[in-house]
Amino acid sequence: MLFPPESHRTRLLDIAKERATEGADSVSTAHELLAIDPDYASAYSVLGKAAAKAGNFADAERFFWKGLELQPFGSLQYAGLAQVYRANPRTEPAADIFFTIALWAVALRSEVPEEFAQSMQTDPEGSGFDHDDPDTYRVIAESQEPRLKPEAVPEELSQRLRPYWLLNRLAVGALDGLSPEVLKEIRGEAASCVPVLHAALRAWARDPSDTHPEALQWIVALLGELAGPEILPDLWDLSNLRDNGIFLHAHWALCRMAVRHPEETIRSIRATLPGATTGVRCGMAEHLGLMPGAPDAPAAILALMKDFAQHATEDDASYLLLAAADALSEIGQRARSKELFVQFERLLNKDGRRWMRETMDEPEGFVPRIVAEELPDLDIEDVCLYRALMHDEDDEEDDLDDWDDDEEEFEEDEPPVVKPGRNDPCWCGSGKKYKKCHLDADEAAGRGEPGEPDLPDDPVRVEAMEGLLETAERIYKRREMLEAARQYFGDELPEEEDMATGSGGFFLWYLFDFRPKATGRTAIEEHLRKHGATLRMEAREALEAWRDSRYGLFEVVRATGDVSCELKDVYAGDTVVVDRMETASDCHPGEHFFARIEHWRGRIELSGEPLPVSSEALPHMRKFIAAESKAAGQTPAAFVRANIPRLHRLLEDL
Repeated sequence: MLFPPESHRTRLLDIAKERATEGADSVSTAHELLAIDPDYASAYSVLGKAAAKAGNFADAERFFWKGLELQPFGSLQYAGLAQVYRANPRTEPAADIFFTIALWAVALRSEVPEEFAQSMQTDPEGSGFDHDDPDTYRVIAESQEPRLKPEAVPEELSQRLRPYWLLNRLAVGALDGLSPEVLKEIRGEAASCVPVLHAALRAWARDPSDTHPEALQWIVALLGELAGPEILPDLWDLSNLRDNGIFLHAHWALCRMAVRHPEETIRSIRATLPGATTGVRCGMAEHLGLMPGAPDAPAAILALMKDFAQHATEDDASYLLLAAADALSEIGQRARSKELFVQFERLLNKDGRRWMRETMDEPEGFVPRIVAEELPDLDIEDVCLYRALMHDEDDEEDDLDDWDDDEEEFEEDEPPVVKPGRNDPCWCGSGKKYKKCHLDADEAAGRGEPGEPDLPDDPVRVEAMEGLLETAERIYKRREMLEAARQYFGDELPEEEDMATGSGGFFLWYLFDFRPKATGRTAIEEHLRKHGATLRMEAREALEAWRDSRYGLFEVVRATGDVSCELKDVYAGDTVVVDRMETASDCHPGEHFFARIEHWRGRIELSGEPLPVSSEALPHMRKFIAAESKAAGQTPAAFVRANIPRLHRLLEDL
């Protein structure tokens, strides 16, 4: 059982308070508490502190390590071990590391443990700080890290410390973003890291204040990715929590366990079933529906429904019936799926039956939540590096508030859409800045919002872009969006909303050039493949112009008019006159930029916003293209077209 009974926790706290009031010796109280609960980590900290005070560092080390094994985010345990190892010159380098981890453990909490704050107040290095502010300890920890010497730590101690250091790096990643190297190291050292990750989870179940929320969610996901079937009971305990972040990460972990250990997953469902709530059973049904190759899946689904009459009055009962029926249908048991409805629908109350029928009448029908959240499509990098399952709780509350407002005020006019800024992406979806696209037309028409019915100056391309965006939204799920973002931005990802709407280079590359692993086809190719025969000829021509557009490095030769420039493709060698530049004054001979050009209705135009290359960056860029194209066996022009994301990142670095 992951969560100890509240009565058990209350009893331990009451005993500790009573003994303190009676003036009992802290060591005898610690032994009394351990007799009741051998996993009471704080008691080991008390014993370790007493042993260290008496100069018995061997016992102190043993007690602090035992406490740390039970509470891997325990700041007092790390601080105690730092004291022990500082007493020995051979282990002093380890003391600095343990103390730094202790500082981080405090920095990651919402409140500073009183005992730790008191110890820092007596430390000369800790004077002048606000000892009750967790950010204080982050500042100190960051200042300590450059002075650490892990290579000087004795080998046997270094190996024992290693998984705890990686856990600390994981937790610190919750503040600044998780390093891919840390994730790689944890996965590569799973044998030593999994017990520590599991202990951290169990310690959180006893005291949630000890663990940073995002770090906990990553721990749950990593256990699903790396641990064995023994973790399954804990994951089922987590799967019904109301905390949305834990709920999603627990179900993602269960998806991974079902892939890695299908037989054991089904056995764990049967073992957990007798005490499982209706909500947990709903999740079990959804996971079983994703296991079509498991021979025991049909029987396990039917076992979920065996005592359905006892759950029929619960709020989740109608969802359970739909989830179980859907699961049977997904694994090819359609006849049994229909039998479930006939057998159990009558047991539901009126509201439950109405909800179920309304759900089934929706265009998409019933969609299991783990499918709607795309959990089976995400990998561990998506979950940990790109926070695919993490949502801003404030935003979620705002969404709920907005939903309530909509229900109360649905007859009122919607508030006006905010007009884009001059340098924001244009509302029409062209990928250009607003000032270079519809600003003048909007101002001339007196239009402040994109939602009004006035047509833009080129309705054909707006029609083509709207259709393309609809197809991209339908065929590209979160996984593809993250795959594209990784290629284009590298490790420094923008917010997911910015990736979805796009701007400039990424927006057009995502639609015109990105080829997901699943299909190998761009969004334009998919759109023309699926809808080309039914599109208006003009819209199809616009899409084909985008599909055939050319990306290259261009040099400005001269301005040829008020809104056109003569450009030379540096690597293809040809010269073109490009219409619809903002003004001729923007074209200065000798300037270079990456841009995409398209042939449209007898003219050559830029697709989207050019990406300037400064005179300082140009030599480095040309040297890179020359070397890499040669290594790839491509012409420089072909290399540029095939490596837009790499060139974007290099230019950002330069």
